[in-house]
Amino acid sequence: MAENKLAQWWRPEAPTERLPGTLFEDGDHGGLRLLIDGHFAQADAEPAADGVPRAVRPPLDDVPLLLGTTADGKLLSLIDCRTVKGSGLPGLTKTFQVFRPTIIAYDVHFASADEFRLTSLSGRYSNLDQWVEASGVSYAFPSGNLYPISITYAKPAEVKATLSNGISVDVDFSVTGPDIGNRREVQIQQQAWLGVRSSDERSYEELLRWLTMVADFVSLGIGQAVRLGEIQAGAMDSESTERPQRTIYFRLHHNSEPIAPLREDIDPWRMLFTLNDIRENFAKILEAWCIQQEKIRPLYSLYFGTLRSASMYVEHRFLNMFQALESFDRRDFQPTSEAIEKHSQRKNRILDAVQIKKDRDWLEGKLRYSHEPSATERLKRLVEKYDASWIFEDAPKEIELAGNFRNFYTHYDPKLGSKLPELKRQPLAMHNLAVRFQVLCEIILLREVGFPADQLKKRIQETQRLERRFVH
Repeated sequence: MAENKLAQWWRPEAPTERLPGTLFEDGDHGGLRLLIDGHFAQADAEPAADGVPRAVRPPLDDVPLLLGTTADGKLLSLIDCRTVKGSGLPGLTKTFQVFRPTIIAYDVHFASADEFRLTSLSGRYSNLDQWVEASGVSYAFPSGNLYPISITYAKPAEVKATLSNGISVDVDFSVTGPDIGNRREVQIQQQAWLGVRSSDERSYEELLRWLTMVADFVSLGIGQAVRLGEIQAGAMDSESTERPQRTIYFRLHHNSEPIAPLREDIDPWRMLFTLNDIRENFAKILEAWCIQQEKIRPLYSLYFGTLRSASMYVEHRFLNMFQALESFDRRDFQPTSEAIEKHSQRKNRILDAVQIKKDRDWLEGKLRYSHEPSATERLKRLVEKYDASWIFEDAPKEIELAGNFRNFYTHYDPKLGSKLPELKRQPLAMHNLAVRFQVLCEIILLREVGFPADQLKKRIQETQRLERRFVH
């Protein structure tokens, strides 16, 4: 987002202290910076007892909110401005300050940082149009020939779901065109937006968290992380006398590079599911996705963290997917009370057989987690529970190999080296195991929100989700 806006800037609590400054793109460090010609200071140079001025440097405090107006009357609000640097001696030399705003709001002013509260947040994401798979264009050929042709357009209907926490999720569309004055060509551009809304005002961070959660669900269907391109926000108009208060809409820019990398466009036929596949159960599935967050959190975080990584060594990708599954089983699996009691009795018998207290204390520490299943046992249990042995060629053998890889890199046990493939084949083996584990993560995530096992198996096989990623 290239910017070069010259404007007058001020803090809302000191509206008369206005300074010129330029909002510009920082080519060296990335993102937008604000260069202020002067400084927002609490004090200038003060004379000392001997009459010689004592220099007071510009304060390097962060500023919660800066307001600006450009020469053509455009409004700007910079939220959470972090001081990058300042220079000069107020009262003695020319000064300047450089800020890095966290958020830029266009065409709107806020009275204070505390009033930066929103009722809606919508995003344009990569591959969202393909996932939504909706077109408002229709063609008719009145004569049966190619020409004349009749083209009509109607904006597709919004798809909406209201969650039990009061947040509503919607897929809506923006439309631009046509240029009525252009008689030589017709262009209409339709774009899908993913949004979250609330009847009451909420913080930007809360709405962004919900929007990201829903966008992650879309990523799961697409098969790769979506990248946020544009943001629109809505807020109550504090100056409105209408009841209910009028909502104003404006553009936001989150001043950081999107986490997700730029990826290729994905055709709908290659996706695990599209909006049309879940349209009838849209609200039910999203509700389950949000409710299950506490249960799936470790798997969710490691899976999507890996998915968003632009580049990652195969060892890290493998270990992340393995740990995602291992930690999910730890949270999901609960041994029976009979099994717990049986293990406790066995441990007590072993400890009672040791007469020397020092040895018994040492042994008790070693046995503290003896009830925990091994990492390999956890994987086997998940494969069995979710009926996913079909994603492996030889499930017992490959799970055993994965456990050896995991233990070798986690505990660095040299004795396990003999159980691994030859060194030059290890990256390939770990990559293909990571592919299988990623698909197993996807099966678990979607089964937990209600997707039928047979439907998932069919779709994964139809899209060749495994085969397209394997390396041979």
